[in-house]
Amino acid sequence: MDPKGVKRSFSVSYSHEEIDLTNEVIEEKAVCSRLDHLSIQNYANFESIKSLLYTEKKLDDFRNPVFHEDFSYYYSNSIITILSRNSELGKGAIKLEIVESTPCCKKIETYCEHQRHHFCKDEQRKCYSKRHWLTEDLILSLEMAKTMPAIQKINPDDQEKLLKHVTLSITMLMQCFYSSRSKHDTIVCPGDITPIKMKPKGSSPSKLEEDVFCRTMISINRVDLSPQEYVLLKALIYSYWATPDLSEESRKILKETWNSYAKTLMDYLMIAHGQAGGAKKFAEIVSLIETFFNYAKKHRELYAVGKVFCRKGPPISNIMEEIMG
Repeated sequence: MDPKGVKRSFSVSYSHEEIDLTNEVIEEKAVCSRLDHLSIQNYANFESIKSLLYTEKKLDDFRNPVFHEDFSYYYSNSIITILSRNSELGKGAIKLEIVESTPCCKKIETYCEHQRHHFCKDEQRKCYSKRHWLTEDLILSLEMAKTMPAIQKINPDDQEKLLKHVTLSITMLMQCFYSSRSKHDTIVCPGDITPIKMKPKGSSPSKLEEDVFCRTMISINRVDLSPQEYVLLKALIYSYWATPDLSEESRKILKETWNSYAKTLMDYLMIAHGQAGGAKKFAEIVSLIETFFNYAKKHRELYAVGKVFCRKGPPISNIMEEIMG
């Protein structure tokens, strides 16, 4: 793969016609945006924070439950193929289609081939969406990776190794963050889709399911990340230089980037919380990296259990097979 194929497909403009990052706040434009007003006026020197917030806002728009786009290409292709395309987050303003029916996910086939479950209790409500949120959030995490300068600098083989290692952790962090901002105590995807409720009638969640979908929220709610802290934490995980089997050159690039983002986070926290408070919050935030790697391991175990004991037939998406395998 040509490394030039993985490039930042848009330049961050701080006077964008839709999202003006020089204002005191970024006004919410998406119908179901979960980001609070992002106040960065007092931290104008933190250019990397501005860039990350801008990209996150674009990602949040794609997660809008009334956004309609055909992602079938991404469902059927591999990480290396997806990385060869420009980032979807670099496109122009997305179009949102307002649907008259109450937002709810259509019946889809889950773990058991012979049984269909619903994401909502009211089975009579009109449904319109077929989006599989774990797959689409994994895809969006890969799309954001293509905007990260450090990832552009490392060779394609190491890009693939890195993203296979970190993408699930980043996706779980993203789902937990947005669920937390909406005051949920379990992971809830756009359209009020609650994975822990995707159970046959009368059955209870397993311990693994509770770990993956509920206990993850305890950690994120305890730390109470601001949007700025959240995007910097994601950047740290994208720069995880301790990923196994990376080349020394790539490891060096990622470590330098990790140190840079860590310094930015510490500087930001010192300003926001003072010296003692900033140091304490920094330790809490960095500890979440290992926490979400551990929960990602549990999620892979849950996926494996589903494949062995329940699911038959082809996988929902190739990308999920690669990352969850």
